[in-house]
Amino acid sequence: MAKTQPKLQDLVEIFIQSAVALDTTIKKNTQEHLKIGQNLSNITIKPDLTDVQINQQQYYEKINLQSQNYLQQINESSKYFEKVSQNFNTRNFRYLLILNLFFFLTSGTSIYIAIKKSIDKNKLLEIQKENEELKSKILNVSYFFTENPKSLKNYKKWRKKRRHK
Repeated sequence: MAKTQPKLQDLVEIFIQSAVALDTTIKKNTQEHLKIGQNLSNITIKPDLTDVQINQQQYYEKINLQSQNYLQQINESSKYFEKVSQNFNTRNFRYLLILNLFFFLTSGTSIYIAIKKSIDKNKLLEIQKENEELKSKILNVSYFFTENPKSLKNYKKWRKKRRHK
């Protein structure tokens, strides 16, 4: 069986029927939309604020209780510091002041002595140079005595005589 193609007239008729059905559907939808809009505008919302007010009241009570606790702690700590400040009189303050002055003078004196006893860099270099020269002289003398053992014996005898005098 061969398929037959629909005629143009049939297609136009189907198209017109579809357009009419679409138009009626759009009109129905518009009417429903208007009804829903009217129903929504007629709805009045009355919120129940009692829960919010209860929560707010509980929150205020909680904050009030916390602030009273903090104030009580502050009062207790201020009483403690008041007792401490009453116990700390001017006599104790004088002792502390004298002790601090003593420590200050001691540290100042020790710093002064340390600075005064410190060696200048130039003096240090001179002392190091002299030390090197003396070491080289000692090495020369010890080398001389190792090369000349007779001179070493004569030197030891001369030294003993000098000590006994």
